Amino acid sequence: MLRRLGFWCLKNGGKIEFQKDELEIIVQGIISTTSGINASAVNFVKDLTTTVPLFVKEGCSLRWSHKSLMEYFSSMFICNDVKEKQQSLLLHLYKSNEWTAYKNIFELCADIDFSSLRASVVKEVLEEYIKYHDSTYQNITNKRIKRDDIEKRVSLSFGKNFGFKLIGKESFNFTPEFFTNENSPDILAVKNACQTKSNEVSQEISGLGREFIIYGINILSRENMILRILKYKLPSLILGAVKDKDKDKDIEDLINELDNSSIKKNKLYIVSDSPTELINNSKNFHLINFLLSTNIGMSLDYVKVKYELDSIIEDSSNGIDQLIGEFG
Repeated sequence: MLRRLGFWCLKNGGKIEFQKDELEIIVQGIISTTSGINASAVNFVKDLTTTVPLFVKEGCSLRWSHKSLMEYFSSMFICNDVKEKQQSLLLHLYKSNEWTAYKNIFELCADIDFSSLRASVVKEVLEEYIKYHDSTYQNITNKRIKRDDIEKRVSLSFGKNFGFKLIGKESFNFTPEFFTNENSPDILAVKNACQTKSNEVSQEISGLGREFIIYGINILSRENMILRILKYKLPSLILGAVKDKDKDKDIEDLINELDNSSIKKNKLYIVSDSPTELINNSKNFHLINFLLSTNIGMSLDYVKVKYELDSIIEDSSNGIDQLIGEFG
């Protein structure tokens, strides 16, 4: 019942608060369509606030004691009750416009039943990466840019919508609004250029130079959400990120290189594969890779992604069919 109630809440906009009568009606509707359960909606709701207080009472309303409980039971429903519709449901959540609301759901499902997530959403993301790899940065034909650098840029930029600016210290204003204003011209410019509707923004001061600071804007994507899961579930697919003990040294080197580059101060640069962009010329291409790896680091290994995709296609059950054997 809790799993079904949790999913009902998730499906209805992540609803966590109800009037008592409203919650009883919802619970009664779930009971009436679930064979094998004999319960009173009134007693069930009472149990939720007394016997097992997963809900708390505030005045005339009842609510989940924490949103994470609703997400946990929703994830258990997806992984235990949906059965043959599980993979299509996971893909639906991943592709929906509300994907940002399901980040915790994907993380929980990855822990509860990674095999189904792997056969659906992970497979989708890896296929997207292969398409991205084979279609972007094809116009970067300058022979002075190393092929390895192009390969690295493709890996670093997948699932990232990244812009940066070297802000002169004299014009930088350290205010809380600077870091929280999602309608700032720079953030809107990155969103528009990358055609993203995501409201999640990662902003970062990368380092302080003598005359400037590095200000990075990374508009998070659904692909990047799954990459974060792969980092701990399939770490072999992830190329090594900058280690913490080396990061300060790397940022110092980066600042020195930027200081001596042709990158202009107080100008927003948006990372793309356009060969005419200043950041993509032969003098700056490797430097921008350095900037990206220092800021966002995580990227996929093309060869290992291909191998994992072949493995998923060959055995989407992740070894379960082989284990069952003749019993299946």
